[in-house]
Parts: sequence; C-alpha cells; structure tokens
Amino acid sequence: MKVIDLINNSKGTAFSFEILPPLKGTGIEKLYQTIDTLREFDPKYINITTHRSEYVYKDLGNGLFQRNRLRRRPGTVAVAAAIQNKYNITVVPHILCSGFTREETEYVLLDLQFLNITDLLVLRGDKAKHESVFTPEGDGYHHAIELQEQIKLVIGQLPDRCREVFLLSRFTHLKNREIADKLQISTTAVEKHISKALALFERHFKDKYPVDIYIMVLAWVIMNE
Repeated sequence: MKVIDLINNSKGTAFSFEILPPLKGTGIEKLYQTIDTLREFDPKYINITTHRSEYVYKDLGNGLFQRNRLRRRPGTVAVAAAIQNKYNITVVPHILCSGFTREETEYVLLDLQFLNITDLLVLRGDKAKHESVFTPEGDGYHHAIELQEQIKLVIGQLPDRCREVFLLSRFTHLKNREIADKLQISTTAVEKHISKALALFERHFKDKYPVDIYIMVLAWVIMNE
C-alpha cells in the first residue's frame, strides 16, 4: 500500500521511523534487531537513508597523498528490499541529488522499479565535506524542488483522461484490460493514452535526464501535490 493511503487510512496516531544502512563491511542482523524492537509501535512505513560518497586521503609518505572515493553506508536499495521482503512493511528509500550522476540515479531507480518499490523521498542532500558550497553532479539539480516543479509541469500538460490512465497503469499497477473495464473504454484507447503520456515525458526530459527517472519520481510528486 502507498504511504499516502497508509496515512489517510490511519484512524489514530501513525508511527514511522528512519534507519541508516549498515556501515560498509558489517551485516544486517543488528538492523533487524532494531526493527524487531520497534515493531511494537506498528510502523506504517520505514524510511531508509542514502549516503553520498566522500573523498578520503591516504598518506603515502614523502608528502604524497592518494585521493580515494569512499561510500561508508552503501546498500540503500538492498536494505529496502530486504526489509520489505522480511517484514512486509512499506519502505521509503531516499533518493539524493548530491553525489550521484544521472546514470547512477537511473540505475538506482531501475532497481527499485524491478523490486516494485515506488514510494520515494527525494532530497537534495548535503554538500560534500570537501566542498564549500553544494555542487551538483554534472548538469544535475541544485534542489529537489527543481525536479518536483519540472515534473509537475509535465503532469499539468496531460489531458485529464490521459493522466488518469497513466496513473492507474504505472502506480496502481492495473493491467490495460482492468483499466479499460474500470473507465469503460477500449484497451486500444488505454494503450494510446499511455503512449501519449510517455511520449510527452520523453520530449520534455530527453535533454536533461533519462525518462525512467521521472516516471519513478512521479509517484512522490503526486503524493505531495
């Protein structure tokens, strides 16, 4: 169930909590123990943080240093999948602008899509420790709001029926026949609406980010309209 539905359907105070992926080189068992302890509060969903890589310098002697890129807490996608599978609790992995290239972000989102994890928390993220101010990777965004606003712009361009069909297909995960029956239209019409929506996204974003990224993040944007 989507986070927005979990919140709306809650009859009282609803709890959630946020966890950090284990440090590189450690296992997940301690994390499971923490979740087991907190399950008595009946969390509606669990946030999983994402951490960017940082540069560390290794002293080679003779005044020489080697710069290496180190990510101390990898595994956000794997941890999200493991928790969802083990506890059947909705998970919300964090997606950062900071420290990730467009290609890296696309791969993360594709992995999440394959795992049917579509609730996301989109953040700019902190600047790197070696930076005086935040600097996006390549032509990436400075703020998550820029990503949100650009997606909203595209959503607003979709005709009402096209938007309705697209959301039912991509975020309610109905099959084309189920959408046709629900809306009392033909499956051919459903296919045309979906193709039209995807074509609009591709035209709008082809020079900025792969369309896959925006399709995945769209779920988060809709829940915050």
